[in-house]
Amino acid sequence: MVIELLQEALDDRTLLMLVVRKGGTELVRKMISLNADINQAVDGQTPLMLAAKKGHFDITRLLLQHNAKKPDTELFLLYIRSRHCRPLEIISFFELLKPNDPVNLRDDQGRTLLDLAIERALHVFLAYLLKQYTWPQTIIDQTLMNCSLVDGQEVYHAMANCLELLKPGCVTRKMKRKRTEGTSLETLTPIFVFHTE
Repeated sequence: MVIELLQEALDDRTLLMLVVRKGGTELVRKMISLNADINQAVDGQTPLMLAAKKGHFDITRLLLQHNAKKPDTELFLLYIRSRHCRPLEIISFFELLKPNDPVNLRDDQGRTLLDLAIERALHVFLAYLLKQYTWPQTIIDQTLMNCSLVDGQEVYHAMANCLELLKPGCVTRKMKRKRTEGTSLETLTPIFVFHTE
């Protein structure tokens, strides 16, 4: 009853997009049963694209199960670049959306999945990618260079461990002494040197 009243107030495609945006899985399921057009784009974006971008895993899966057309844009890139990307769900999203060529996939700024994983501090996903696929040496070298630019010791340490799995000997760990100004206190901070050759 509520859906029928809302459909009268809004057109079908706007209502479906609103429900997808808010993450209403059961309402999306109901709208599909009422023959809502799941491939109708609003402002160039389909419900499937919006669900991926918003990180709504169940809605994304539901739309794919009902044969929503995948757009030319790689859905996974929409997800990993969004602020809704969650470290604990990323591998599930990756396996659901199955990018065509993960090794050569690049976003509009030329970043690979490895680059995006480093940038977003997704070290579990980085380790997954490194174990699942064979990466060309040029991409590995670029990833190593990008790692040296990462801020934050915890992220930096996790990335170093992941890359060490891929290319043993590519990371040298050192300790850096830092004296607190005006005191005799010293702290040791781990630093990592990434070797590209």
